[in-house]
Amino acid sequence: SQVYGLTHSDIEIVSMESVKDSVTALQPDVVVNTAAMHHVENCEAYPAEAYAANGLGARNLALVTRDLGVPLIHISTDYVFDGAQRRPYRETDPPNPISIYGMSKLSGEQIVRRYGERYFRMWSYYRLSSAGGFRARKNQLWQIVLSPLESTIAYESVRM
Repeated sequence: SQVYGLTHSDIEIVSMESVKDSVTALQPDVVVNTAAMHHVENCEAYPAEAYAANGLGARNLALVTRDLGVPLIHISTDYVFDGAQRRPYRETDPPNPISIYGMSKLSGEQIVRRYGERYFRMWSYYRLSSAGGFRARKNQLWQIVLSPLESTIAYESVRM
């Protein structure tokens, strides 16, 4: 199995042509979208760029992976919630973002749901504060992300 990590010099997530060329060339078995404009203050200062990276970029990946028949794992954030809960958030809790970052990440989630055919949505749980009631170590993220795929993908042939 081979894992490819693409950087900004390898792929421009807001460019459909770049996403299509990069993903098609790799012919992956699964794509994990970790691309994001995630600096909250910069998202507030540059909302158009935040929506381009977090919304349009997610759309581009959803469309390309759909056309290639490749599952997409979309990493989101707890910022899609307002932080008012006294318990850990669940997948079924209604989102209520209070920042441009949260709103732009929610737009990406909604776009992936609309255009993606085989997708998994994951929140970056290791970012949650202790007030959120749950904190996973970063090295657990790999296990959290891959566990939904156990029954659908043979690990020895996975190319990401």
